[in-house]
Amino acid sequence: MSGSGQSTFQPIFPELTTHLSAISPGTTALSLTKLLPALFPEFVRDTAQWTRRLLELLPSLTHLGLSYVYPKEPDQNEVEEDIRVYEVLLRTVSTCQTPCVQVTALRLTGRAVTRLDAYVNAARRIDEDWAMRRVRFWVDERVIEDWTVERELLIDDARLERSIWTEAKPLSLYVVAAIAAT
Repeated sequence: MSGSGQSTFQPIFPELTTHLSAISPGTTALSLTKLLPALFPEFVRDTAQWTRRLLELLPSLTHLGLSYVYPKEPDQNEVEEDIRVYEVLLRTVSTCQTPCVQVTALRLTGRAVTRLDAYVNAARRIDEDWAMRRVRFWVDERVIEDWTVERELLIDDARLERSIWTEAKPLSLYVVAAIAAT
C-alpha cells in the first residue's frame, strides 16, 4: 500500500485477468486451477523466479502443464534449453512452500517425441517419489509440420474434449518402459 491508501500492486501478468474474464466470466486468477502457459523469453531466462511468481499469483493452481512442439528438427542447443527449463520448473514446483500443484504435465509433439527419454530423465532427477506421484507426459505422436497444423489439432482436441489433462500418463509408465527396454 502506498501512503495514500491505494494499492501499488502491479500484476506480473496484467492481461491474465482480462483473458480469464473473456474466456470464463467470473473466473479470476485466484480461482484458476489449470494452466498451460506459453513459454516467453523472460520465463526461459529465469524459470525458477517466474514459476514461483506464477504459484504466488495462482494459489488455487492444481495442474501446471507445458507443451513442447517441434514442427522441424530442433538444434541440440534448443533441446537442451527446453530440458533445462522443464527441469527447473519441476524442481521449483516440487520445493514450493504451497504444495497445491498436484499434476505437472508435459506434452511432447512432433519431433519433440524423439526426446522423451531426456525429459523422463530430467523428471527423475527431481525428488523421484514426488515426480512419480505428480509428473505426467502426453506423448502426442501426431505429425505436425507447421504451426497451422498444430492450431488445427488443438481445435479438434478441444471439440473432442481431449487435452493435456485427459491424455497425460504418469511418469511411472515411462520409467517402467525404459527399464524394460534395457
